[in-house]
Amino acid sequence: MKRPNHLIFCPPSPKKNSFLLSKKKECDLILESWQKSFKNSKKKGQLFLEFEDNNNRVIKPTYTKRELWLPHIGALNSVCMRFTCMMLGHAPIGEYQQRFFPNIPIQCPCSEADVETKEHIFMQCKQYDPSSHPRDIYLSSFVEFIISNPTSFCFDNG
Repeated sequence: MKRPNHLIFCPPSPKKNSFLLSKKKECDLILESWQKSFKNSKKKGQLFLEFEDNNNRVIKPTYTKRELWLPHIGALNSVCMRFTCMMLGHAPIGEYQQRFFPNIPIQCPCSEADVETKEHIFMQCKQYDPSSHPRDIYLSSFVEFIISNPTSFCFDNG
């Protein structure tokens, strides 16, 4: 006995979902491999800072705009630029100038450090308000410092 056409059940085609799922899995594996390679190598450079979110988890590099630092930094391009310069070690401070411009003075203008470093700026530099110095290694604390100190890590002094 033959069924009428209107009663034949046709499951949705799994081809599209399977393809997208396999691409997502492949992409996740590549990203995981890249993150491990980045973490365990010198590719990130010795001046790259790792940050934790407010749940004590290290924020891993990724390629999507909804993750990583951008949501924590906010919408201001100037804050994002200065934060990125600081994080990558490409800021107009002594430790950067020592590598790229050896004839430029590397001492901190506050005269408290022979070499002006990120750590000195964040933790003890007297050029910046002591109440704005980060008290932990959370990314949000460093962003607050940069917002509170508009000339920090800035090539054009604000």
